Formats: sequence, structure tokens, C-alpha cells
Amino acid sequence: MNMILRHIRYLIAVADHGNFTRAAEALRELAAAERATGDVADLSRGRLRLAMTPTFTCYLLGPLVERYASRHPGVELEIREMTQDAMEAALAADELDLGIAFDTVRSPDIGAQPLFAEKLCVVAGPRHRWRELERPLEVEELERAPLALLSADFATRGHIDDYFRRHGVASRIAVEANSIGAILETVRRGAIATILPEAIARQDPALRALGLRQPLPTRTAAVLRRLNGYQSAAARACLALLEEMAAQLA
Repeated sequence: MNMILRHIRYLIAVADHGNFTRAAEALRELAAAERATGDVADLSRGRLRLAMTPTFTCYLLGPLVERYASRHPGVELEIREMTQDAMEAALAADELDLGIAFDTVRSPDIGAQPLFAEKLCVVAGPRHRWRELERPLEVEELERAPLALLSADFATRGHIDDYFRRHGVASRIAVEANSIGAILETVRRGAIATILPEAIARQDPALRALGLRQPLPTRTAAVLRRLNGYQSAAARACLALLEEMAAQLA
């Protein structure tokens, strides 16, 4: 029934506005207005639609949800994991309230508020020979060591490949996976290292974060939202909490 009503509403909007683009924009504005009428300032109820890129779900999602739910138990959380391109499209289409990704935004409809600097590092497991190393690694040592790396569809992999190219080094990829969980499990159980955000290694006692004499790139984590879009009380509360947490992660 709801789907039929949505189709009828869309047809009426197209007829009223003369083309699909203006009709879609009118429907987005109507949906935002409907959410605004149901918005509760004291957050006794509500809904937050939040997305993150995969690396952030590994170390930021858990603490964020724990704190947010304890402060605002009446707010329903809808969490989605997606690429930044998909996130920007969903924000522009008003399918999300907030996104957590990087400040390198492509869409002119999306604004990015910087949160903290995310550092990449070499990560070794309990059985790796670098585990007890007390000095920074040299980039040439990475060339000789087997690595488990994320696949090319991850933004993190692009930064890693750029780093190797800049230093004239070829990586020796022993394992490639499209899952951060698979990479971490490989590192925990074998003598293979990886390159991931330092924050992931810090929260797991089985992992050791190692620096490089030629530092890996640092990226700016940011909260993304639609410019000039309606911001619910639930979204504003989440943004305030992210700002608190950013100070601790900086």
C-alpha cells in the first residue's frame, strides 16, 4: 500500500512540475518536511540515518553507537556501510542524514566538516618478526615482506599504492581481500603484515602498530551532510557527539 501511494505521489509531482528533475526535488523537500513535523527536540523519539566508509566501522562505529544509544535510547539508528561516492549520492538524494568519510568531497551538494586526522601505519600480528621491533621501518623493508592488503575498490588501497609509487617500491602482496575483517584475521594468525588506520591496531591487543621512517599518508576524517538540507535533532546530537569523540581521536 505504501509503495502504491509513493508511486501516485510521484506521478502527481511530475504532472505538477513538468519534468522528472524538479519533481524529484519537490518530493525530497516534502519528505524532509514530513520528517521535520515528526522531529522531537528532546530526542525522546526519532530516527538517525548514518553511513560510514568501511575503515570507520572497525573502530568508530562501536563507541559512537554505545554513547549515542546511552544518551538517546528513544532514537532509532539506521547504520549503513558504503563507499564515499555512494554516500555522497545518498546524502544528495536525502536518503541519509549524516555520513562519516573523508574531506575529499566530490559532489557540490555535499559539505564536509573535518573531525580528526586518520593515520595509516604498518600493522603486525603476534607471530610477525616485526612484532618486537623498537625502531621505525624503512620503506625498502616493505618491498621484501609479504603483505595482506585491501582490494583496489577501497580508498585506503589507493593511498597505499600512491605511497609505494612515490618511493619507487613495489609491494609484495601475499593476500588481497575486499574485507577488513579478513585482512585482520590473516594478520592475527600469520606472519603477514598489513597497512591500515592506526586506530584499528590500537584497539586490538593482538596487533602492533609500526611506524615508517618515511611516514604513510594522513587523511582527514570528516562528517558529510547535504548542504542546505534539513538537519533533525537526532542528527544534530550525533554531530555534537562526533565532535566530542574527535577530540579524543586527534
